[in-house]
Formats: sequence, C-alpha cells, structure tokens
Amino acid sequence: MDHEVEAVAKAFYEVSGYQEPWDRAPPSIQARMREDARTAIRSLDDYRGDHLVDDFLVALQSNNPVMASGWMH
Repeated sequence: MDHEVEAVAKAFYEVSGYQEPWDRAPPSIQARMREDARTAIRSLDDYRGDHLVDDFLVALQSNNPVMASGWMH
C-alpha cells in the first residue's frame, strides 16, 4: 500500500503545478499529498466494495447460481 500511496501522492503533486520535482518538494507538501492520496485510495476502495456487494446481491436475487457462485470464492 505504501507504494500505491506514494504513486498517487506524486501524481497529485505533478498535476498541482509545482515547479520542483517530487523528490525536492518540501516535506510538508509531500505529507499533505500523501494524506490526500490515502483519502482518495480509501474512498475508491469503499466505492468498489459497495458496488461489489450490490452486484453480489443482484446475482443472488436473480437465482443465477453460476453468477452467484463466482462471488463465493
């Protein structure tokens, strides 16, 4: 997860228009970008998890054992 956080933080930094390269960015800015990255990753994980549960419930309600069995593994 640390690698993922670092990659997202660096991407946020780069699109924010800072002139210095990421490795020369002030530690306070890097820390803020990492926190923003963690928040974004958590939000995306929550979003994905909610949709997976919804899809599973639809599969169960459709009485489709093939669809539902794919979620059991």
